[in-house]
Amino acid sequence: MLCYRCGSYAPDGSATCNVCQEPLQPSRKAGTAEKVAVSRSRNQPPYVEGEMLVERYRISLPIAQGTAGWVLEAKEEKSARAVAIKVLAGNLLQTPEELEHFTKTLESAKSISHDNIVNILNSGSDDRHLFYVMPMMHGVNLRKMINLRLEKNQVFSLGEVVPLLAHLATAIDQLFVMPAHGALRPTNIFVLADLLRFTGLAHY
Repeated sequence: MLCYRCGSYAPDGSATCNVCQEPLQPSRKAGTAEKVAVSRSRNQPPYVEGEMLVERYRISLPIAQGTAGWVLEAKEEKSARAVAIKVLAGNLLQTPEELEHFTKTLESAKSISHDNIVNILNSGSDDRHLFYVMPMMHGVNLRKMINLRLEKNQVFSLGEVVPLLAHLATAIDQLFVMPAHGALRPTNIFVLADLLRFTGLAHY
C-alpha cells in the first residue's frame, strides 16, 4: 500500500504508515492540493528551467527533492534576487482540514523574524501547485559538515559544538510560537561564518 501523505510503501493491510503514522485507507479521495498538482512523475521537477511561476519568479534549477515536495532555485524578476521556492507535493495535503491547518501554519511562519531562522518571503499557488518562497541560502549545511568530518575521521571540538547548539536552541525557542513546524534536521541547518540559520520553518 502507498501512503498518500509521505509517499512511503507499507505492507498490504497495514492500518497506518510505518513512516508518518498516517491512517491508510484502500480508497481515499484526492485532497485540494492534488487537484492543482501537475500530473508528472514524482522524480521530475514540477517546473523546468526558464519557466515563470505566477509571472514573478523565473525557475533556475532544482536543488533538492523530498517527500514533502521540491525545492527549486529561482530569481525574482523585478529585484533579480535569488530565492528558494518550496513546491509542495500534490499528495501532501489530503483533506480540506489539512490544507487549512497548513495555511495557518504558513501564515504563522511568515510572522517570524529572527537571525537564526530563514524567513518566508511569499506564498501562493498557481493552477498546478502550492508553494512558498524563502531567501536563497548559500553555504554548508550541517549534514555536509558532519559527513566531511566522518570522511576525515574527525570530531567536533567542544568549542565548535557549543556555539552551534546555542544558535540552534535560540531558533527552536522561536519556533514555539508556531502552531506546528517540522523538518528540524541537519540538511535544513546552514552554518555560516558567524551564524546558524534554520530553513525548515514551514514544513508540514
